[in-house]
Amino acid sequence: MGKADTGQLHVCGLLSSTNMKNDHWQATDFVAMKTLIGCPDERAFWLCGTDIRSGPGFLFGDPDCDRIIFDSPPFETMMDTSTLSKLQEFATTFKTKLTKLALQLKPADTLCIVLCGHGCEDGGNLIIGDKTTQITMTKHELEIAIEGCHAEILLFSTACYSGQWTSQSWSLFAVAGEDQESVSITKSQSGNFRGGFFTNALLIEHFDHFNLCAPRPGPLQIIHNTGFQEQQPQHDCGPAVKSQANFPLTRIVPDTLAWLHALRDHIGKIYVSADFTFIPCKENSKWNPPFQSLIKSQEIQNSPLSGPNPIVDLPSLNGANSHLGLCHLLHHCVSLERVATVLSLAEESELSELCKSHTRQPAFTSGAENTLTTSSTLLSPLTGQEKADLLVALRERKFYHLLAIGIAHKLGWDDAITRLGLPTGPQHGLPPMWALQRSAENHGYILSQLTVKKNYGYRWGGAAGWLARIWEAAGKPSAGPGVWDSVMKQSRLAIETGFP
Repeated sequence: MGKADTGQLHVCGLLSSTNMKNDHWQATDFVAMKTLIGCPDERAFWLCGTDIRSGPGFLFGDPDCDRIIFDSPPFETMMDTSTLSKLQEFATTFKTKLTKLALQLKPADTLCIVLCGHGCEDGGNLIIGDKTTQITMTKHELEIAIEGCHAEILLFSTACYSGQWTSQSWSLFAVAGEDQESVSITKSQSGNFRGGFFTNALLIEHFDHFNLCAPRPGPLQIIHNTGFQEQQPQHDCGPAVKSQANFPLTRIVPDTLAWLHALRDHIGKIYVSADFTFIPCKENSKWNPPFQSLIKSQEIQNSPLSGPNPIVDLPSLNGANSHLGLCHLLHHCVSLERVATVLSLAEESELSELCKSHTRQPAFTSGAENTLTTSSTLLSPLTGQEKADLLVALRERKFYHLLAIGIAHKLGWDDAITRLGLPTGPQHGLPPMWALQRSAENHGYILSQLTVKKNYGYRWGGAAGWLARIWEAAGKPSAGPGVWDSVMKQSRLAIETGFP
């Protein structure tokens, strides 16, 4: 698609995570965005700080849908990021390259910036590095880097909290709202993450834009009034049967955003918590991203597809070791004790039940509610210590869910609970609603005491987010002096003694 002949497309892309063991799905996003944009190599700069080729490959899409397998030849520039000083040099290289390019561009040109990585809740800063050695890049730093650029600038970001990167300097197309985590695709039975849902949705929308066969939902009931077709009979990315005469389609940005959200709801699962942020510089502008024409793209149309996984029941714990993934040890376990590295039969059974109730999938996912595990492979079952860590972590989340329910009951918010449901019911998987939590804290409800610290400075806020929504549904009351401390103490005691 792209710009008219009077202007050129240029791309600067950054894969900011250097931890491919845990974040390979971000590398898949990185490759997918490069393929989707299709900018000539001489006008593109794609920077990463680690090897992305020695991992499990770039299989992209939900395991219950057709999935595209990207086999892109090497295009990325890789730098050494093994020390903090080298990591700083890595970030400087990207910003310097961006500045030099920005100053050369003309008004008819388009500069596409792609950021794939983790984001911080506070300020939405982009994290560069891994959980042990990291720096951040702020929105303001990027604005300085492109200062004086006369070209149209489009910023695509797949990082959590990327909705905070709104700016008059660019049109923003972000994976999440300003207080939301990004949603990655459910792991398949091979144990590998399959990219992010945002990038996958962009690809499917662009297939639809050209009326091409696309990776479609697999074992789902057909709903004709949604505009989505049944699963394609053959796994390819070729032209559709009907005429191409009226394609590509013309949509304005709000209509495209609505289409993507409809796709999200159609596929369902944890993806319904995804809420993309599209803020173009011009109101009601046409959806005309700098993506290549898929009709002519041999790279995409020749990429093989993998069919949906068969529907299987949740396996027993012993049969699911390779699906569970490796647990990040969650800190600050409050009143919970460590367990032995060899689980008893009762603990094995408890872990199996907690896994089923928490994930509702044979494999762990990494959506807003479920970011608990890292990637593992079929050949890497959980060790005894990893099972023990996982049991502690899931017990802790159950504890906070029970604590939130007890607090809501003692505050008299039962009608709100009836209307919204329990945190493990219809509310399961919804985002943590950090802004709403802060609003509740301003009214005397210290919901931060129900959150759990995670890697990269993230916090798990599933229980606190649920309680914030209950507070909102109860009319946003204010707590008098000492009320929060009292109900917190009573609710903790009730859980510990086993009485309501």
